[in-house]
Amino acid sequence: MTLGSLLNTTVTVERPAQTRGVYGEMVESFAYHATLSGRLQHKNGREMMFSDKNTLFSDYTLYVDPNADVSIKDRVIHGSQKFEVKAVDPNHDNKDVYMKVDLLEIK
Repeated sequence: MTLGSLLNTTVTVERPAQTRGVYGEMVESFAYHATLSGRLQHKNGREMMFSDKNTLFSDYTLYVDPNADVSIKDRVIHGSQKFEVKAVDPNHDNKDVYMKVDLLEIK
């Protein structure tokens, strides 16, 4: 079995960017960076209450090509799901085969 056969989904990576707002001010936003093939696996989830609002946090791991350009500042999009990149781990046991990216989804 090859790595390509295990990468069964496509995700979009967005990187922080600054744009000019309506009044000329600098506005922080995210801009398209790359489209990657990957494997997304749910690890766990927890629900917390903040200011009378239930918030669901879900941890995921994304496996991508070891040469993929993903950093801790990026955001990953999969369908309607948006994830914050919590860690990029290129130094695990199979670093020549895949890169492991820890993600957090907040709903």
